[in-house]
Amino acid sequence: QFGGTTHEVLADEFTAVTFGEGLRLGFQKVPDPTPGKNRVHLDLGASDVDAEVSRLTAAGATEVGRHQFGDTFRWVVLADPEGNVFCVVRQ
Repeated sequence: QFGGTTHEVLADEFTAVTFGEGLRLGFQKVPDPTPGKNRVHLDLGASDVDAEVSRLTAAGATEVGRHQFGDTFRWVVLADPEGNVFCVVRQ
């Protein structure tokens, strides 16, 4: 509808929508709504996850946790200074 291409990344759990070469939006299925104000969760893609996490923590983000699914899909959970949670994933 918005001109994007849908890609199922993890069956029934995570879907990505790409718009050309630069913009990618990821949608993750969760069992329950997140309590509190963080109603939208962003996943930021980076070719070098560790470098991007370092850049973001230097800018004020706090690392919450590191996760991996299988051999190739890994992500780092961070929180901004107001407590909004987001992830950096390998692009």
